[in-house]
Amino acid sequence: MYFTQEWAADEERRELSGVPDELCFATKPQLAADMLRAAGRQGISASFFLGDEVHGGRELRSACRELGLGYVVGVRSNHQVTTGPVKLSVARAAARLPQRAWQRMRTGAGQKGIRDYDWAMIEVTTDDTPDGHDRDTGTSVLLVRRHRYTRTVSYYRCFAAGPVSLARLVSLVCLRWRVEDDFQDAKEICHLDKGQVTC
Repeated sequence: MYFTQEWAADEERRELSGVPDELCFATKPQLAADMLRAAGRQGISASFFLGDEVHGGRELRSACRELGLGYVVGVRSNHQVTTGPVKLSVARAAARLPQRAWQRMRTGAGQKGIRDYDWAMIEVTTDDTPDGHDRDTGTSVLLVRRHRYTRTVSYYRCFAAGPVSLARLVSLVCLRWRVEDDFQDAKEICHLDKGQVTC
């Protein structure tokens, strides 16, 4: 189970629960980076890491690149990117897109119905190059998703070791949705709480 910061700081609770002294609090992105490194040591390979907004920080993105992984991670609307000479929020970057930049793609059905979105991709300057790596290698982009009817917008920070198409990035976002749908199904079938399913 996820070890909260409150529990980590409560000496009495730790002792009563038998929590070992060496077990310390770590954020979810720190735990994800540790799991990725452990998977790599065990010979488990992957091309991309996929995550939601909690996984969009620079530290985890840099760890992905250090491990040779591309990534597609959600970021909040106020997340800052540099495109050309300008640094701005992803929401402002998306607002500058001309209509011709958007491509409509049907991405299937999910828990909330048909997923029918407009997508666009903006080249951005990488901000997560690990020490000893070449900053100019790979493809760093902002992927933007806009709901066809509600106009709700979501943002994904993406990196790939080589060229990557919009269709490939969209397929990776859809793959992450399938994992979320599986967690939702498991919760309902097994009557488990969220933490019991995802940890």
